[in-house]
Amino acid sequence: SHSTQRLIGAPPGYIGSAECGWLCREIGKIRTGVLLFDEIEKAHPDVMTTIMSLLDEARITEQSTGTTYSATGFVIVLTSNAAAQQIAQIVAATADGPERAGRVKDELRGAGFKAEVLARVDTVLPFGELSRAAVAEIVGLFLHKFAQD
Repeated sequence: SHSTQRLIGAPPGYIGSAECGWLCREIGKIRTGVLLFDEIEKAHPDVMTTIMSLLDEARITEQSTGTTYSATGFVIVLTSNAAAQQIAQIVAATADGPERAGRVKDELRGAGFKAEVLARVDTVLPFGELSRAAVAEIVGLFLHKFAQD
């Protein structure tokens, strides 16, 4: 797919195959950081397959040259809004631990995530809505920083 080619380059002989894919180029250049895939449930299935190699082996191969880039210096974060209401109910009803993690992964599987992707996910961190007090504190921090600049 076009999305995957933008990330890891086009196969040899295809238009754009002389250019390194964006993700491979950045991993090779930066070497450490956070790889954030926001709203991953909306990604093309080929992108999910590509991400699986990152999650499984912490490496990715650029298609046109076959160069493999190590992502061992990166924390990989996938965000999703899939099954958000159901997951919020699970979080409210169960204590943190293996049972909760299993139930959350079951919900995500039911929302369309492939079992092989979820098997490569080490930790699921459900986030709830911010309280008014938390929002006020965050706004205060930004205003304080803004006033200093």
